[in-house]
Amino acid sequence: MCEQIESTSQEQQENLAPSIDESPEEQIQIQENWTLRQKVEFALEQARSPQEGEQAEEKKSKKSSSTIYGLKLRNKRGIYTVRSEGDFRFGDEVLVKSTRGKEVSKVQYVGLNSLIRRSRDVEVESLLRGVTEQDRETMERNREKEKSALEIAGQKAKELNLNMRFVGTEYLFDSSRILFFFLAPQKVDFRELVKQLSKEFRTRIELRQLSSREYVGLQGALGACGRETCCSSFLSRPPRVTLKMVENQRLSKNPSKLNGVCGKLKCCLSYENDFYHEALEGIPAKASCIGCSKGKGKVCGTNVFSDEVTIRLEDNSYVQITLEEARTAEVLDERSLNFQSYGGVTEDDE
Repeated sequence: MCEQIESTSQEQQENLAPSIDESPEEQIQIQENWTLRQKVEFALEQARSPQEGEQAEEKKSKKSSSTIYGLKLRNKRGIYTVRSEGDFRFGDEVLVKSTRGKEVSKVQYVGLNSLIRRSRDVEVESLLRGVTEQDRETMERNREKEKSALEIAGQKAKELNLNMRFVGTEYLFDSSRILFFFLAPQKVDFRELVKQLSKEFRTRIELRQLSSREYVGLQGALGACGRETCCSSFLSRPPRVTLKMVENQRLSKNPSKLNGVCGKLKCCLSYENDFYHEALEGIPAKASCIGCSKGKGKVCGTNVFSDEVTIRLEDNSYVQITLEEARTAEVLDERSLNFQSYGGVTEDDE
């Protein structure tokens, strides 16, 4: 009886409700069936509730006793999160199981609010245990083998006339895989090299070509702000930075100020780009001639934070108007302006 009621479809449930097309006797019978169904459903719910409640309490208790840790993997950017019941502190080295195999990571954060769900080439599946002295000896042996592996890889690449420079090697903890990192001015066909290295080391070989941004991110460096570079601290992948972002933010095109340690445009230029793009939309460009409520003049500068646009009037005086007024200002031909001792927009105007 219970199984039959549970398997009743939504359409059958609706058919159990009384209808005005039924006779009085049929409506009474249907109503009795409907009431019986409700009673059975209530009894089933009561029977299931204690068991489900215990499972929910057990799951909640297990979840509350565990901690979310933020881990830093070697030669990988960004933070990887995992839930564990172990007791670890900041800076502890732990052994984890990832999609690549067993490897050692370092605890960077303790007691995070939630797990970070992000599509990446490597994911941490579980935190196994803390690193023991025996594990440290294994890690030390792997470091020694990495040095010789780097030399062998460089020599074989030279024999194959491959234009590439190896900058790092990593043995996974269980030596199930060796990763080689290299720099090259263009794409390299290293299939033959991989075959020779696999034959030499008798394990799985992985070669990765790094860009200048990725290389700095793995090595670590200090930025112009005095802090650790974004790519080596929290960014999991380099953002797309273009010269258009520099123009949107009205910055001086000075390579020494715009380029980072990697020699490319700084990643932080992309952080506020959307704000500047929205704030400066419709604002006349620098050195544009406009007519406003205070007279005719040239745009000398824009300050989105103080909501001001600086205008140099024809009498060489300077006035400020709001961004909204600048958007609706009339754009004029430069020949229509009559500056006193006209010299255009100078460096002092900036």
